[in-house]
Amino acid sequence: MKTPTPSLILKILVFSLALLLVLPGALYTREGGEREKLRVVVISIDAIRFDHLKMLVDEGKLPNIARLMSSGVYAEMIVVFPTATAVSHAAISTGAPPGVNGIVGNAIHLPGMPVNSTVSGFSGYNLVAEPIWMAADKQGLKTIVVSFPQSTPPAWSVTENTILFNIYDAWAEFTKSALYTTNESIPRGTYIEFTEATDWLNVEKVLGSVKVALESNITICKTTWHLYLADIEGDGKYDKLAIAPEKDLEKAYAILSEGEWSKPINTTITCENVEYTIAPLFKAVKLNPEDFRLYRGTTRPFEAKWYNNFTVAWDVWNNVIVKTGTFTDGDYVGLVNEWFDVETYMETVNYTNRLFAEWTVYMIKNYEWDLILTYTPVIDNVYHQFLGLADPTMPYSDNETAQYYWELIVRTYEMVDEFVGMVLESVPEDTVVILISDHGQVPIKRIVYINGILYNKDYIGVIRVGEQFGLDLNKTKVYAPWHVHIFVNLEGREEGGIVKQEEYETLVEEVAQLLRNYRDPDTGEPVFDLVLTRREAWILGLTGNGTGDIIYALKPGYTSSTALKIDPDTGLAVEVGGVTPLKTVTGDHGPHLPHYKEMRAVFIASGPGISGGYLGVVSSLQVAPTIASLLGIEPPQDAELAPIIVPAIREVTLTETIVETTTAIETTTVTETTTITDTITETITTTTTETETRVEYGPLTAGVILALVAGFAVGYVAKAKDLITALMRMVSKPPKRAR
Repeated sequence: MKTPTPSLILKILVFSLALLLVLPGALYTREGGEREKLRVVVISIDAIRFDHLKMLVDEGKLPNIARLMSSGVYAEMIVVFPTATAVSHAAISTGAPPGVNGIVGNAIHLPGMPVNSTVSGFSGYNLVAEPIWMAADKQGLKTIVVSFPQSTPPAWSVTENTILFNIYDAWAEFTKSALYTTNESIPRGTYIEFTEATDWLNVEKVLGSVKVALESNITICKTTWHLYLADIEGDGKYDKLAIAPEKDLEKAYAILSEGEWSKPINTTITCENVEYTIAPLFKAVKLNPEDFRLYRGTTRPFEAKWYNNFTVAWDVWNNVIVKTGTFTDGDYVGLVNEWFDVETYMETVNYTNRLFAEWTVYMIKNYEWDLILTYTPVIDNVYHQFLGLADPTMPYSDNETAQYYWELIVRTYEMVDEFVGMVLESVPEDTVVILISDHGQVPIKRIVYINGILYNKDYIGVIRVGEQFGLDLNKTKVYAPWHVHIFVNLEGREEGGIVKQEEYETLVEEVAQLLRNYRDPDTGEPVFDLVLTRREAWILGLTGNGTGDIIYALKPGYTSSTALKIDPDTGLAVEVGGVTPLKTVTGDHGPHLPHYKEMRAVFIASGPGISGGYLGVVSSLQVAPTIASLLGIEPPQDAELAPIIVPAIREVTLTETIVETTTAIETTTVTETTTITDTITETITTTTTETETRVEYGPLTAGVILALVAGFAVGYVAKAKDLITALMRMVSKPPKRAR
């Protein structure tokens, strides 16, 4: 059999995904027809891979997640494309594909913008479909969103029953982490100098006799704090560092030994005539005056639009954040710039997980709720930095290196397991706990510089100033502002667009063909898994103004960058480059199709009436309908699939058998009680004729099978010649539903 053409693969994908779009909805009920109403806590753990999770559970390393799985149901979950955090969470919360909900990327280019400009896919302002928290709110349920992409509080101002947070929106000019250092060679450090300490009060009272002391200061926006560095014995080894608002050790915010973290420093600072409340964490990385390093972690202020209820937010600040600090991601900036070592990076990961875990438990225990949604990014954080290093087949790793970094990944899974355990110990008995992830990650060996490919073929223009190059939009025909999407700089659509409408089709096909034929210059390998035009991209759920004119997916092992790296000597741009561990990502997601095992997410649910174990494969578009069915409400208005059935216990089943011949139909109806494994039952209708047997599955089975079909369509297309011939006749036109 010949290798399938791209158009053939396209048609198979059309069929597979179209099946998912027409999957009917249904609900299981208790005997007597009453819907089971429960409370629900949803924990989204960014980037958990099903295969890694299952392996660690089987090894006994994740007891709390194992408890969830053994007492409930679990499945591999196929997510939407692009396999990116903002995109996937929007699909999860709305039940609608990217083209319907508007979130087609972590960054989104829209008409009216310059071709290189985007808006944030994490912003709720750009989510045009109804999320589950709004569906619950308008139906009278109390919802708390601790953190979830697109939960931007001001974007959902018309809420009566919902407490919204999104601490990622707590931003000021001082929010980014900082390293205060005497070492001018450290990238992106803030340089300080020490001099002899003078006029300090209460030194002996706090530290005793100090033989040698130095002083300096640091500034956070317009506020200055003082540093006191003490060599207590006068032996050249500096023992203590004090951070103080004035030269008085009794008033010091923290007194640290080398390698020690402060507690969150809950105080106020002034910036641009505004007073901000902050609670940063500091670490005394090195106290040697020749290579002094004081690290300040991510500093998010209270005074920002990251909540919709001031009183509740202030309560959270004073009972959670003052204990945990405001790390919201492991600090890769400090890692890649060598401010600190890998172990310190892991400490920032732990602080991040602790913030979201403590916050979630506090809301569970202290507020009324029917639904809670929460999130932690930590698996995603460590995968980006370490996943390739943990794979000995990567060109920059080996067995010893891989073992070390795999242990760090396992440690992070154990942090998440602690989070889950804290939730399980806190929720009432009438609660279903759902654990999901938004995608997986693949190890990366090579980086594709997509705009470099376009530049070298004269599709992108630049302006050169010395050794630097800037984008010249007046000479740029196409550009990729983010992964996956490439846009034509179209006259009348893009601000300053230069490509005329009559040139559009030819240009799009030229670029698409360029990428389809492209090979890694160093290895000769094809790097693109799939290249589609906007007209074809609807089969992946990508429609609407934010969808690129050309869409691409990369093969595992590759990721993409939109950076344009031009050699000033040759004038050529880098097209494909290598990975530099702890400088570039070694694991990634986004431009990868979701059917690969490395990209499969996880769905786990446990609570009253839920049992059954492994379900197979489900779709992330089923999560919002599932939450709604458990809460006893209608799903979000744009949701497209049936729930993943996690029913209350019941034992009544109606089975109808129809026997058909060519001359007559004889119908026999049999009513009986059938109990499926672990008390889950299904209604099955079987029709038998002389030539075929047709089975209509209940929604659980149908959802699993159809999600499986969608996920594996590409992988199995070459094995089913007769099926392909039949399916091609069924998919000549796209569905009308897409906006």
